[in-house]
Amino acid sequence: MSTANEMKSWLRRHQQWKYGQAYTSIEETELTDTAASKTKQLPETGESKNLQHGWRRVIIIAAIITAAVLLLNITFAIFTYFRFTASKGVGHIYQGNCVLVERWNTAFHLLINALGTVLLAASSFTMQCLSSPTRSEVDVAHSRGRPMDIGVPSIRNLFYSRYWKGLIWLGLCLTTLPLHFL
Repeated sequence: MSTANEMKSWLRRHQQWKYGQAYTSIEETELTDTAASKTKQLPETGESKNLQHGWRRVIIIAAIITAAVLLLNITFAIFTYFRFTASKGVGHIYQGNCVLVERWNTAFHLLINALGTVLLAASSFTMQCLSSPTRSEVDVAHSRGRPMDIGVPSIRNLFYSRYWKGLIWLGLCLTTLPLHFL
């Protein structure tokens, strides 16, 4: 067995371990039909469809947390609208002892900051995952002579990936940007 064949065999075993199944690059498929027939290619997207593992699980959890924060905000807004009165466009939840008002004010601001931090973290992680290219996107870009940034959040990668990734990334950017300024 030659060194090149041993290296291909090791690479195939390593990719089977890493991705849970074998992966054959476009070049290897064109060069050797026997190697391609022995391995099972990843789907065209290069992504696993199992949503219960890795970064997909974290994004699902982030979406659930974000929805819970939204529900909490809507519930609080509706509750305060019907429970408390407003005078001259300003609502009053409590009037009374200044020390007690200061404590409640601090507690509410800490809660708001904590929820904002959770939203920023969830949005940032999702945006990083969306800008990270899949193996198939890297292969396609490299076959066309285009560079891809690996390991860093890159807006340039969005131009070479699926359009829906860019739309979701832009939506997250526009909705998260105001949180940075609060």
